[in-house]
Amino acid sequence: MKQNRIFYQIFIPILTLATISIIIITSFVSYNSTKKMQQILDLSVKDNLQQLVFNIENDLTLLESTLTAFSTSTSYNDIVSSPLLPQNIKDYRSILNQVQYLEALNGNNNVTYSITSIDGKWNIRNGTLRQLTSNDLDQLKKEVESINQSTRQIIWSNKEGKISFTAYLPYFSINKNSIASGSIDEKTLIESVDSNTTDNLAILNRSGDILLAQKDFPIPLEDLFSQIKSENKNQGIIDIKNKKYYFATNSLGNRYYIIQYDSLANKIHQDNNLLIVPILSTLAILVISFTSYVVAKKIATPISNLKKSIESLPFSGQISSENVDDLTYLSTSIQAIVDEQETFNQFYESGKTILKNQFIVRLLNNQVSKHTIDNRLKVYDYNIRNEVVYFVLLTKIDFLRTSDDTNLDLWYFGINQVIKETIDPQYILESTILNSDTQVTILILDANNTNQHQDLVLQFANTMIQSISTVLKLQVSIGISNGYEHLEDLHIGYKEALQALQQKRNFSDSSVVTFADINNQGNDLLLSFYPEDIESKIKEEILIGNKTKALELVDLFFSRLKEYATSSVSVEIASIRLINTLLMLNQQLGLQKIKNIQTRQSSSIYQRVTEFQNIHHIKRIINEEIIVPMIDENQEQTDNIFKTLSNEIKNIIKQNYDLDITLESIADELHYNPNYLSNIFKKEVGISFTDYLNNYRLKMAKQLLIETDLSIKDIAEKLRYTNSQNFIRFFKKIEGTTPGQYRKENKKL
Repeated sequence: MKQNRIFYQIFIPILTLATISIIIITSFVSYNSTKKMQQILDLSVKDNLQQLVFNIENDLTLLESTLTAFSTSTSYNDIVSSPLLPQNIKDYRSILNQVQYLEALNGNNNVTYSITSIDGKWNIRNGTLRQLTSNDLDQLKKEVESINQSTRQIIWSNKEGKISFTAYLPYFSINKNSIASGSIDEKTLIESVDSNTTDNLAILNRSGDILLAQKDFPIPLEDLFSQIKSENKNQGIIDIKNKKYYFATNSLGNRYYIIQYDSLANKIHQDNNLLIVPILSTLAILVISFTSYVVAKKIATPISNLKKSIESLPFSGQISSENVDDLTYLSTSIQAIVDEQETFNQFYESGKTILKNQFIVRLLNNQVSKHTIDNRLKVYDYNIRNEVVYFVLLTKIDFLRTSDDTNLDLWYFGINQVIKETIDPQYILESTILNSDTQVTILILDANNTNQHQDLVLQFANTMIQSISTVLKLQVSIGISNGYEHLEDLHIGYKEALQALQQKRNFSDSSVVTFADINNQGNDLLLSFYPEDIESKIKEEILIGNKTKALELVDLFFSRLKEYATSSVSVEIASIRLINTLLMLNQQLGLQKIKNIQTRQSSSIYQRVTEFQNIHHIKRIINEEIIVPMIDENQEQTDNIFKTLSNEIKNIIKQNYDLDITLESIADELHYNPNYLSNIFKKEVGISFTDYLNNYRLKMAKQLLIETDLSIKDIAEKLRYTNSQNFIRFFKKIEGTTPGQYRKENKKL
């Protein structure tokens, strides 16, 4: 079945991309997996080699060390120097037993030892003692001469499938009297090698002589040994012709261990496992091909149908399909449809919104006739019910968070949107922006529930304020008109709501003010209302320095004022009167901080109060510019006075501690009330006047006890104690010892 062009535009890229991705991923994974496995194998074989060296070296070291320890003993030298005589049979049996003991000490390692005496001309091997022949002695002497000409005293070799150790004794002497040797079966060592981790094993001495060769190596061991020596390392890996040769030396560096292990890539190749990768890749490509075909088919069919539908539209002739692929053609066509629809919708909605807004503005300004009102209601799709009541709500922002009002239009747009989303649409005739700083909402309520109108409108207004505060973080106030049954009367409601908003300055931020409230509460007597009792309490708290209480009373002052004052004039009069009272108190106290604050302001405090936005701003001015600075400065002066008085009292005590001084006498001298001085002294010093006087006299008593020879009685009289016993009891109570004992312990000789 012939497919359309869009099918191949989808199928071919998907198939190509998927195939390339599979090939790249498969190659990458295969390469990295093999490389990683080879690294792991290398580490594993190196660890096994180290363990192998450790195990074999333990056996060889035990073979050498036990024989060396035995052959260097004094009894050994005495015995090997003696000829084979019947009277020495006991010594020979002793040495034979020791050799058998050493063989048993090596466990199941098939170890044998032999002792040959050159001077005594005898030999012990395999548990038997025999006399050496002349040929044996000649051969041994040649070996000794060869050893004396070299630096080696010990020779390791492989003889008849056994690794042998031969020592010519005594060490470092040309007069060798004996030869001690030991051997271990190479099969025992090979059994310790893990066949799964190595293919071959060889052990060579430092000269390159083979001590052990498990199998024939792919290359001569002499060549391999030369290359290892050239590496000049204690351990490492040599890679030759896809075969790994791992080598390591023992701790003394006199034996080389080599194991051979085929590389991982070679093993995989030998096992024919490389076929798995292309087979899996081919299967994956086949699956992707089938999936690509299904996906392309499902996508291409509806796109083709959609293209045919678009080509039948009237404006399709404006869009050329020549030399353009199907997807581009569809994209261009759909965008053209969307643009046409959006243009039409925008034109209709923008024009309708502007006209409706103009209609509301003219309606509230009494510029629309009743006939025109009825006509516009139908044109603008207003659904007007019978027997309804209308209320006008005007919303204004109390203040912005910054002085920048360039975005004021955006704020009122946001307010309008929040109100539309907050109030049920069935209660809103229209909600729009009236001018640059006012938003208007016209509510429509059923005329049957007249008693509930006021409560419902207030509920809506409070909900609007709360939503605006939550969403936009703005504080607004709302003015509410009386209810009207006819739209042509809403211009009156607009003026009422505007007048209500003008009175909102008497209230806190986010206020709801109804025209009915301000109309009913107009009372000229309230202009003279002033809470004098609270004013007096504010002054008292300032004098005693209670900042928290003073600020609470300011809040109470304006709360009381708000209950009775319904005009901004009464609020201004009361605020200015309170400010005058506080400034007079500040002048009486001789304080300067408030004056300095006012000097830095761009306008006087009275001017800023008369320009207030609401009561909250007046409270802030009074608190921050009068109450707090006055209390802080007055407290600083009071603290300085208290400190000066306390220091004067201390000086009087220091100068007159040996006289009959009292707080009353000091108060007379300083012209202060005794109780007042007592409170000040205790507040500044932390203890009472009496305790301070007694402590100072005690201090002087200790000084007199150490520096003078006055008697206890004379010191007590000097410090104005009525009798010496009272002095002694007080001294012991404080110091824990009597005055006499204190003098004895502290007086310098």
